[in-house]
Amino acid sequence: MEEPRRSEREAYPTAASRTHDERHTARATPVSRPSDPQSRSVPASHSPGGSMDIRSVMTPNPATCQAETPVRDVARLMLENDIGLVPVIDAQGRAIGTVTDRDIVVRLVAEGRDPQQCVARDCMTQPVTTVSVDGSLSDATEVMESRQIRRLLVVDGDGRLCGVIAQADIALSGRDRKTAELLRGVSEPKH
Repeated sequence: MEEPRRSEREAYPTAASRTHDERHTARATPVSRPSDPQSRSVPASHSPGGSMDIRSVMTPNPATCQAETPVRDVARLMLENDIGLVPVIDAQGRAIGTVTDRDIVVRLVAEGRDPQQCVARDCMTQPVTTVSVDGSLSDATEVMESRQIRRLLVVDGDGRLCGVIAQADIALSGRDRKTAELLRGVSEPKH
């Protein structure tokens, strides 16, 4: 017996209909990609108080795209994975930028460019800001606060992409005393 045809809504459930674990484990093929040598990276350090490390909180194996990936495909990755940031990698797997949902809106739509005719390179942010997978949550919060960003790429000692850590990941961990400060600090504009 033939299976009934599903609507697009049924085939691609909304983020609200999925659990946190489903949203953060339904990822593209695992990647292990070196970072761009020009990327800004924060050295690994651990807090003496035994705070949680980045590895235990980050979202591993993020979906990625190439610089020449059509923006519509990048947007589809965001929709299917319930994410707002996609790392951009080169042919050797090095992180060369990121594309956020905001990048698409501000750099393409608001400028009157047709996203259907654009590729990731047209709206990506570069260079990337990274933190070490062996670093502490304090390392990540300090970078997020100082740079006023909400998400960071996480790399290993060889510069390979390991994951992404977001402000929400740190807030949900609830173990770092700077969590409330981070939520305020990243959201407040610097004057």
